[in-house]
Amino acid sequence: MSIANNPTIVIAALSSRIYVEAAAKAGYDVIAIDAFSDIDVKKLARESFQVDLVENQLNSSRLIEILDGLNLQCVVGFCYGAGFEKQTPLLTELSERLPVLGNSAKVVDSCKMPERFFGTCKELDVPFPEVAYQRPTEANDWIAKRIGGSGGGHIKLLKDSAQSHDADVYYQKLQRGVVISCLFLANKSGVDVIGVNEQWIDGSFIEPYRYGGAVSHADISQKVKKRLIDYVRRLSNALGLIGINSCDAIYNGDDVYVLEINPRLSASMDLYPSANLMKMHIAACQNSLEAQDMVSASGAARSRAHQIVYARQALKLKNDIIWPEWVSDVPAAGAHIYEGAPICTVVAEAETASLAKALVADRASILKRNFLN
Repeated sequence: MSIANNPTIVIAALSSRIYVEAAAKAGYDVIAIDAFSDIDVKKLARESFQVDLVENQLNSSRLIEILDGLNLQCVVGFCYGAGFEKQTPLLTELSERLPVLGNSAKVVDSCKMPERFFGTCKELDVPFPEVAYQRPTEANDWIAKRIGGSGGGHIKLLKDSAQSHDADVYYQKLQRGVVISCLFLANKSGVDVIGVNEQWIDGSFIEPYRYGGAVSHADISQKVKKRLIDYVRRLSNALGLIGINSCDAIYNGDDVYVLEINPRLSASMDLYPSANLMKMHIAACQNSLEAQDMVSASGAARSRAHQIVYARQALKLKNDIIWPEWVSDVPAAGAHIYEGAPICTVVAEAETASLAKALVADRASILKRNFLN
């Protein structure tokens, strides 16, 4: 519940619940803008607005319309998650209305335009799977990625993708291994690592690399962890990152290959609810982060996992579902969910990453079997 006279921030993302929750915990009132406006967001935010998607990005004209209808005089700033990678000029336009608490459009472009990003990786001796900007003649062991995509749904096996080359697609050699990510805070003093996580996919026929979930405190060797963190520090310093960001990578044996930097608030913040991450993010972006705020959340003893539950077919939710306490991103009663769309998020905690991962998978199965049939 919001308290009068709290500082106010605007948060916009494809799905904003994780960030709204973190901001509310940090003592902010929130105006939330996203594509779902689920029950959690409506409870946590002072105001919430639902917008449609255009090519899996937030509708820019509708977003501007919402902001222009608000009194922004007392708003601290604008924070953002996924939904802006393909429309970075929108960040510049937003900065003319209120402070953008996050990376600038220029920095986001440096991360999400593949020729720039992998060029930087090459200059810094950061390993990455081979990339190509023209369609390879041999389709085996190549994937096609849409520039500015998020959530893995934009990734296709090259043999299954369209025959013609689209201007907003690049190609990457398929690298086998385990996908991991590093959640970190960048500021004027450098990089503070919050945690290293394991990720997994929950693919469908249409979206074989769709994001499934993640678990904190990934069970990896110190050598792999040290290499990943070293690469993150190099890239963050070179790219000029600020605030909360994440880096996706894949490891095989002791070799680590960087896949991408997400220069924005990350869904993996959900794995560290005990840390005051939004306070740290805003302070870093305002250049007011103090040393005592830089305490890493990775010291928490238990692992936390979350898993997205997707609709296997189009469905209409029952009006009387009593959702378990381990479910987040709860849709409205009676909501229509289309095939392949996310329904909700399941969370679990345990002593180790493997136990948390197993528990969250069990809970997702229970939910599908008992609540979503």
